[in-house]
Amino acid sequence: MMKRGYTTGTFASAAAKAAVKALFTGVFPDRVTVALPDSKRVDIPVTKVTLSEVMAVAKAVKNWSNDPDVTRGVEIFAEAEETVEGIKLKAGDGIGIVTKPGLRVPIGEPAINPVPRKMIIKAVEEALPSGRGVEITLSIPRGKELAEKTLNPKLGISGGISILGTTGVVTPWSEKAYRESILPQVDVALAEGFTEVILTPGNLGFVLAMKKGIPEDAVIKVGNYFDFMIEKCREKGVEKILLLGYVGKLMKLSAGIFNTHSKVADAKFEILAANACLEGASREEIKGIMTSSNIQEAINLLENDLKNRILKRIAEKVSEKVEERFKIETGTVLTSMTEEILSWDEKAGRIKWAEYLL
Repeated sequence: MMKRGYTTGTFASAAAKAAVKALFTGVFPDRVTVALPDSKRVDIPVTKVTLSEVMAVAKAVKNWSNDPDVTRGVEIFAEAEETVEGIKLKAGDGIGIVTKPGLRVPIGEPAINPVPRKMIIKAVEEALPSGRGVEITLSIPRGKELAEKTLNPKLGISGGISILGTTGVVTPWSEKAYRESILPQVDVALAEGFTEVILTPGNLGFVLAMKKGIPEDAVIKVGNYFDFMIEKCREKGVEKILLLGYVGKLMKLSAGIFNTHSKVADAKFEILAANACLEGASREEIKGIMTSSNIQEAINLLENDLKNRILKRIAEKVSEKVEERFKIETGTVLTSMTEEILSWDEKAGRIKWAEYLL
C-alpha cells in the first residue's frame, strides 16, 4: 500500500508557523495546522528547539512516504525573529540560492518555489499579530549534502536544496499507482463531451490553461507518462490532443522519448543543439547551448529569428513523432517556465483550444 505524505513546503510552513506563534505568545505548540494550496488544512507535528525573548526556532521532520525524493526524513528548521514590519524569508544553512536565469525564482533569492513560498507566508500570517513584523530563516542541515544528489548544482542553485511542492501533498509515486491515479482524467474529459483534450506534464501547463479560460476537465496532467496517457486517449476515443507545456520537457518527445523522466532519458541540450544545427546556428551558438545550465538559458542565448525557427521546428517534430507512433491528431504548444508561450506548430491551430491560447 502506498503511503501518502506532505511536501517539503508543507513542513517548512508548519515549522515557520510554530516558531512565529511561540515568539509572539511564549507558548510553543507541538502541532500546528497549515493550509494547502487547495485550501484544505492539515495537522503537522513540530518540535521546540529554542525560545527566548527575541527568537524562536521550531523543527518539523518530513514524514516518510513512497516518494523517491531525497528529502524524505529531513529536519526542517524555522527561526523566527521580530522585525519592524512585514514578513521576510531568508535562506539558512542547506537552502539553495538561485544563481542563474531560467528558473521560477529570481537570481539571488532562496530556492523556495512560488507555491511553497505562498504557503509559508500564509502560515506565518495566521500566527503573526496585527501590526508586527517577522523574519523567517529556513534551514535544512543536510541540505548541501543532499543537493549533490539532485540537479540543483547543474541548474545554478548553490549551497543547498530547493523547497518544492505544487500541491503540498506527496502523491504516491510507484509507476503502476501513479498511472492508475492519472488515467481517470481521460474518462472525465470524455464524459464531459471533450473529444479534443490538452495534455500537459503538470501544474505549469495546467495553470496556464486555467488562466486562458479552458475548461478544467479538458486538461489532463500526464506527469512523465506521455506514452501511457496518449495511448489511453486514443483507445478511449479522444480524437485530437494538444500538447502544452515547458519546452524542456516536451522537446524530448521530438526525439521519440515518451517517458520524459530525467532518469529515463535526458537529451534536452542535444535535441536543441541538433535542431539549431539544422537551422544554421554557428559553432559558437551550438557550444553555448551545450554548456548552458538549463534550457531556458540556452534558448535565451539565441538571436530571435533563429530561436523562433528552432522552436517551431521542435514543435513540429513533437507532433510528427506523436502522430507517427500513436496515430492520433496532435498539435504542440511550447512554453517557458514562466508560462510564456514560446512557439507552436500549424497543427496546434486546428485544435479547438488554440483559440484560447494563441
